[in-house]
Amino acid sequence: NARLPLSLLAEPHAFAPLDREDGAALLDVLIENGKVARLAPGATIEQANAQMKTIVDRVLDRLPQRQKFARASGFGGYAVPIRDQLVGDLRTPLYFLQIFVLLVLLIACANVANLLLMRATGRYRELAIRTTLGAGQRRLIRQMLTEGLVLAIFGGLGGLLLGLAGVRALVALGSQQVPGMTTVSLQPVVLAFTMALAIVTGLVFGLVPALVVFRGNTWSLLKDDSTRGSAGRSTGLTRSALVVAETAFALVLLVAAGLLLKSFLRLQNVDPGFGTDNVLTAQISLPMARYPDAAARRAFWIRLTEAARGLPGVTSAGLTTNVPFNGNVSSGSYSIVGYTPGPSEAAPHGRQEVVGADYFAAMRIPLIEGRFFNDGDTADSPPVVVVDQFLANKYFAKRSALGQQIRRGGPDSPPMTIVGVAGTINSIDLGQPVTKERVYRPATQQPPGAMALVLKTGLDPQTLVSQVRASVRAID
Repeated sequence: NARLPLSLLAEPHAFAPLDREDGAALLDVLIENGKVARLAPGATIEQANAQMKTIVDRVLDRLPQRQKFARASGFGGYAVPIRDQLVGDLRTPLYFLQIFVLLVLLIACANVANLLLMRATGRYRELAIRTTLGAGQRRLIRQMLTEGLVLAIFGGLGGLLLGLAGVRALVALGSQQVPGMTTVSLQPVVLAFTMALAIVTGLVFGLVPALVVFRGNTWSLLKDDSTRGSAGRSTGLTRSALVVAETAFALVLLVAAGLLLKSFLRLQNVDPGFGTDNVLTAQISLPMARYPDAAARRAFWIRLTEAARGLPGVTSAGLTTNVPFNGNVSSGSYSIVGYTPGPSEAAPHGRQEVVGADYFAAMRIPLIEGRFFNDGDTADSPPVVVVDQFLANKYFAKRSALGQQIRRGGPDSPPMTIVGVAGTINSIDLGQPVTKERVYRPATQQPPGAMALVLKTGLDPQTLVSQVRASVRAID
């Protein structure tokens, strides 16, 4: 099956005849799997999407039994840049974070400049005396440049060492939250920019006292210094301007930090519909060579959950194809037996997930009506599903959802009977309300090749990591 779409994508305008069986297999592959491809030189995402649309239309023309459902569901294929696929919507927050970093950098520059000006204030008398005694301007400028350069170099190197330690700490703390975080490092461009900014700041504000002495009357500087012991008017204005700029930048950061803190507190109060305390998850993918059929995969998952239940401290063990907030969104179209969408109404489309064992108990997802999956839901028994309350309210507001049937696929696909209604969960974005219903299918009837083990424990979940790995090794 995997060979079919690749051969078509290689020659998008040369279609070999497809019989009905191969066409159905291709459609299943296009629905279930994503592909990674490199665009030809000069090709664009738009051209790839146009070719994919042509492929899908040609395939649907060869599959009249699935054509109506696929077109009504808006089924299609599209390509996205791999950077967007990996990073997602993190681009905008990272841009804002970069702006905040630049503001902090400007505050630091203003601080350093102010310190250098304060240091320079005490040197006006020294430079004025040396100038009066005959010291050359070039020698004084060279001295001030040297001092500023030494300060800038050592300060910049110290900052880079702290920055390197900070980057390593951020990678250790956030490698699971931000895609690509493990490869973050101090880039040469960043190093060059940082050192250049430090050197420019040191040189420019290190030269200020010498330039003031050369432009002014040394006698007035000596008199001003002896009578007031403070900086001149021009230096005072410069320092005041730096203080004002620094305060303004700090105010912007404080307002932004306050808004972020408020948003964080609101997110903490959002109920996702499931429990997260003392839950351990472990991603497992079965090699197809050793688990080629549903029976072999089913046997592995059953043995694994039985072994997991026996681990000390484990109160519930379940399986799922989609751990909440793992970055993956599995969704698809389906149809409800006896329900026909209106002319302007889209076909039913929602999140679809395969779960097994005591998944609902492990995640503390409540049962609203009916039952969850049990040992009687086998490969030989009629197909069943559990839906969430969002779906029940959307399509069965005036009647019970129990006993109703849905289909995943064309009209010839077997109907699945709804045996239970679970609570609605928010597993994608706590900042947004739930907009899609969810359909759960039992792993005993449709065992996938990759799932996550979910363990609810009365202990620290980290203490079970080695034992879970040992349980997997004992099976395979």
